[in-house]
Amino acid sequence: MPTRFKGVILAGVHQWVDSGLGRLVPRPLVPVIDHSLIEHVVAWMRGAGLNKATVCANSDTATIRRALGNGQTASVEIDYCEDVMPRGPAGCVKDAAASSDVAYFLVVDTTIIPSAIDLTAMLEAHVKQDAALTVAVTRSGDEDQIDNGHFAPAGVYVFSRRAVDAVAAAGYQDIKESLIPKLYAAGDKVVTHEIATRVPRVSCTSTYLTACSWVLNRRLQQREHVGSDFQRIGSALVHKSARVDPSAQLVGPVLIGADSLIESGVKIVGPTSVGPRCNVAQSAIVCRTHIWEGARIGSKSVLDRCIVTFGAEIPVETAQANRVFTSRHRERRGYGDDRHDGRDE
Repeated sequence: MPTRFKGVILAGVHQWVDSGLGRLVPRPLVPVIDHSLIEHVVAWMRGAGLNKATVCANSDTATIRRALGNGQTASVEIDYCEDVMPRGPAGCVKDAAASSDVAYFLVVDTTIIPSAIDLTAMLEAHVKQDAALTVAVTRSGDEDQIDNGHFAPAGVYVFSRRAVDAVAAAGYQDIKESLIPKLYAAGDKVVTHEIATRVPRVSCTSTYLTACSWVLNRRLQQREHVGSDFQRIGSALVHKSARVDPSAQLVGPVLIGADSLIESGVKIVGPTSVGPRCNVAQSAIVCRTHIWEGARIGSKSVLDRCIVTFGAEIPVETAQANRVFTSRHRERRGYGDDRHDGRDE
């Protein structure tokens, strides 16, 4: 069945709710533990047997193409569709489908991590029901009152060819606002596919931290997916090329990336990830923080619920919480309130 499907990855996403991270890297390329958001999507597709996908990234197309290339390293054949004028999600699917003769299209936006969705079951249900469009939905609402929540789109859709044909060839075309009403009016079948599990969505820095925690916990729970390059030390995953001083404490869930150095007296409390080629210096304390590639944490620093981005250097004896640090040593606003615009304080 997967050969009858092609992926369409919607990577031309809206701006972040708060813009601190958006200034550094396109959201699809933001690292969530040891893979970018878009790599999580591609790996999920590959796991279900889909081996072809089109990335629709609009103005970010060139940047994402440099990162993913033709998909050879991910074992998925990737091509790109760049619309000069914004076409909207449905419009992007229409344009991406023009170069393919497959019967069905799996459409995913790159603000989500779909790893826990049973993609095979969703594709089979779509074909069995002969639907024009299938919309994956999750229940929204408080975690402890989930039964009282409402259904909300999860960011995953399955298009039959006739749904693609219903999309206008020009102008901005949305899925929820334009396509679904049009299909209903034509009497065609639109169905929902309920996802029982949580689907993390990254829309701001606070949801980014939540998504990182979710991925890290899931990675540790699935022992068979640790990967040959990592070794498990208690409740931590440590890359075989990383160096961790025997006196350092890793209180999981924690991930230490390739070629990183964790010096003596360091205490790292999860959920925390340390990216490749990072240095956490002597006696630093790092809690609930995610550190991107090439960053350095000064000795005796204390960080809690922070994001330390590519190449940032934290001075010695820094004590901060709820901050985003950049490679220019500038401290971004706290992200407890998503109305902050990310400008320097």
